[in-house]
Amino acid sequence: MIRRLLPASALLAASVVLALLARPHSRGLQVRQAGSSYLQALADDSLQRAHAMLSPSLRSSISPRLLGEIAPETPLPAARLSGREAGLYLVGFRTAGGTSRMLRVSVDGEGPAIHGDSRLEGLLGRAGDMCVGYARGTVAPAVLQGASPEDFSCPVTGAPYGISPDGGRLVCPAGHLGGGVVLSTDACSARRDSLAVLAGSYLAAHDSLPAGFGAMYQGLDLSPRERVGYTCPADATVHYRLLPDSTVYCPFHDQTTPIPAAP
Repeated sequence: MIRRLLPASALLAASVVLALLARPHSRGLQVRQAGSSYLQALADDSLQRAHAMLSPSLRSSISPRLLGEIAPETPLPAARLSGREAGLYLVGFRTAGGTSRMLRVSVDGEGPAIHGDSRLEGLLGRAGDMCVGYARGTVAPAVLQGASPEDFSCPVTGAPYGISPDGGRLVCPAGHLGGGVVLSTDACSARRDSLAVLAGSYLAAHDSLPAGFGAMYQGLDLSPRERVGYTCPADATVHYRLLPDSTVYCPFHDQTTPIPAAP
């Protein structure tokens, strides 16, 4: 009789465990749902909603706009618990293509929060370059033409740019620009500098210079607001040229600006 009851007892215990894990408010289910909801918000382009799901410290360091760079593929892969680290739950997602993504999630306090995202961490590794390229290629030329730096924001944090106390440098409140980008009074030199930065970005992505600035903008897929004019401010009929020696040349002033080498 006892031997017949043992298997039944084991089955009953297993059923109880499974029932606890399947409860709507179980910790594991909460963690997986938090991770899936965050990725779903990114996939739906609901960047403000995804941003609100981040932990306070992570939320304060990046802008919602930046999250648009790390939207996942759809359909979303299933979430799986991978363990714990420093008090946070690790939730993994593996796509059909074999790539993986790891989130660090907490479910304490007021509700679930995303404390880390492996895709976001990879993007933040290039934060300084993103800010420098945008500041030199777009913001500085616009400021030199009379725009207010506060009308432009850091692509990483979303905080507005400013001017240094001496009035001569464009600064980022997050410190991505170091001492700041010098605002040259030479409009032609500043425009060539900006075009050289953009040409350097193209060169890094394509391994060769474009045929012209129009092709460069197509290759970089920049919005109209991010593009820099390629005529000399001193004479709008004079067009800059991309020279084979990797320089931006102005025929009006007979001056060149070197294009940064690809890393």
